[in-house]
Amino acid sequence: MTTTEPAVTPSTEATAPLRSPERDALLDSVERIRNIVLKDAQNAERERTLPRDTLAAFRAEGLFRMGAPRVLGGLETDPITQVEVFEAVARLDGSAAWSLMIGAQGVGTLGSTASDEACQEIFATNWPHTAGQIHGRSTVERVQGGYVFTGQWSFASGIRHATWVSFDARYPDENAPGGQGMIIGIAPASDVNLVDDWHVAGLSGSGSCSFSVDHLFVPEHRTYNFPPRQLRGGPKYMIPEFAFSGMIGLMAGIARRSLDDIADLARTKRRPFSTGTVADRPHVQHTLGELDTELKAARAYSLQLLSDIWAICARGEIPPMEQRGAFSAAMTHLMEVGVKVTNTALRFGGSGAVYLTNSLQRNARDAMVAAQHITVSEMHYEAHGRTLLGFQEEGHPRG
Repeated sequence: MTTTEPAVTPSTEATAPLRSPERDALLDSVERIRNIVLKDAQNAERERTLPRDTLAAFRAEGLFRMGAPRVLGGLETDPITQVEVFEAVARLDGSAAWSLMIGAQGVGTLGSTASDEACQEIFATNWPHTAGQIHGRSTVERVQGGYVFTGQWSFASGIRHATWVSFDARYPDENAPGGQGMIIGIAPASDVNLVDDWHVAGLSGSGSCSFSVDHLFVPEHRTYNFPPRQLRGGPKYMIPEFAFSGMIGLMAGIARRSLDDIADLARTKRRPFSTGTVADRPHVQHTLGELDTELKAARAYSLQLLSDIWAICARGEIPPMEQRGAFSAAMTHLMEVGVKVTNTALRFGGSGAVYLTNSLQRNARDAMVAAQHITVSEMHYEAHGRTLLGFQEEGHPRG
């Protein structure tokens, strides 16, 4: 095994535009396919993956290209624009937005970190679709010309339409944190075994099945050590926060759809034995006003921090950890607000909202599952709090 390579290094490109020139065109693309995505939302629940028509629409509009480096044919879209695109899709269907977000980010990760030889294979013909996961139950053995992987990994969103799959394994390395290094393997999707276990409460249409491999040989050029080293692309690939910042758009879009839907419903819905509509109730008026304010504030603060971090990276600099920690805490807060909004909207929707055809219950379930993601954690509050208290890395307050 080789020792763990350094984390992502600064880009060789000194500057990058703060907003991608394709922004308006990408948002127009979402508007063009909105009826397809809306129609497919219930199909996604039944099929437990991104439906064929929505997948084809995403492909035709080039939306999966957002995350990949321009040198490979991608759009290398700035993080703010990506948030806006994911948000627009999430207002139509949370699972579709999740599938797009993970698909765009996954191909971006491989495009920026895989070797030149691997990229020649991955990007050789049609635009690739990637899936993968780390932290599986796995082993790896060094052999001549590469590595042999065995293991099983869960939550591989989009794997049913993936063409390439990535996965990890750990190995002893006294120079790595905890005495373990991590290596990533990349293989054609046809080389892995799909485990049909995606029977879940929310984001059902994301197709996040498990997969396994058994003594699969992966040539060395299709492996890299984790944390990865940036080999191509601009500032977008400098820090890991950009890889999951799309969660802002995902949750903001899902929650906004719930507020819009419950407001429309409340204007006409009447409770039994009531003379007025649900909208006439002061409690509903107060609650929706409060939730709208909370959602807008959480979204705006998260986007402001993301914009500040992106502006620093666009100059070719690494943002301070304190600033990055504040962003992670803000995003965690937004996810919590989104769950609150969608659950409250579901409750105000009454008995009719419990039907699987109702978007209010689907939004609540999608938001709940999205908030379970590994990047959303109370630990981000703890880290941000330590910064506010003046703690240094060794665990003692400053001064």
